[in-house]
Amino acid sequence: FEVLGWLRFSAVEPCPDKLLGTKVTLKSSDGEEFKLPAEAACISGFVRRAVLQGGAEQEISLPLKKPVMFRVCDYLKHHKDNPSSELLTPLQSDDLAECGATRWDAKFVEVDKTMLFDLSLAASVLDIAGLFFIVSAKAAILIKDKSSEKLRKDFNLTGDLPKSEEEAMARDFQASGKARLEDAGAEIAALAVSLQARAVAAEKQGVLEVTRTSAGAPKVDPKSWRHATWRAAVLLDWNLLASAPPEVKGDRDLMKAALMTSQGAALQYSGVELRSDRDLVLEATRYTGTALRDASAELRGDRGFV
Repeated sequence: FEVLGWLRFSAVEPCPDKLLGTKVTLKSSDGEEFKLPAEAACISGFVRRAVLQGGAEQEISLPLKKPVMFRVCDYLKHHKDNPSSELLTPLQSDDLAECGATRWDAKFVEVDKTMLFDLSLAASVLDIAGLFFIVSAKAAILIKDKSSEKLRKDFNLTGDLPKSEEEAMARDFQASGKARLEDAGAEIAALAVSLQARAVAAEKQGVLEVTRTSAGAPKVDPKSWRHATWRAAVLLDWNLLASAPPEVKGDRDLMKAALMTSQGAALQYSGVELRSDRDLVLEATRYTGTALRDASAELRGDRGFV
């Protein structure tokens, strides 16, 4: 799964023999307990690892709220005896049942956008590969073949991106040779709404702590279409940071992801404040020592830091 460019792959493993027939207790972040057969709970890689390490008797606290946990537990209990089906990609139909999904799975993801991305987050947090795949397929259907303006309105984001800036961004991305779709702008927009919806879900569930100003306001406006689009564009091609606005160059989470995809080279485009961020500069130099030249003069002159 992916969050701001960070990738993780999950292997599907059976419930360990020593846990067969036992019960596992999961606890939501708002205090609700869910008791599941170990065979169901261990479909989650996160839960399986926790139980193997601490035993089935422990209560496993999860950073997810009750409504989402109810849905996730329904999924786990069903798939205890019903393996996930194999989806055929690219999707040939808007009906997931026609793409290989079982009727149960296809119906399970017939939810509103908010719950869909809550489930996407839950699948990532709990390492449930089958759930993540079916939710991602449903999200792809919601997003595909829509213009950037249509996506912005569908996801209720502020129209603060100047048309000229959006067109220039799409041209630069198309010119980079990394665009997979003929409409580079639509490709950026599709990733933008996905990332933004996942970020909103993560904040709501308490998984993501939003960086705030001294006045308490979010440092990045969660409704900003401009910032969401630039985030997506940079994750698709970190070189686009060169023409990004200052607030994007000062986005620490985005810059950390860009450092990974650029092997440290993206530090050259970071904002002034981030060039003095000791942890971020150290992250860049993990990839390449030459990144130190893009650090602030203060850090380069700090003998202990160097």
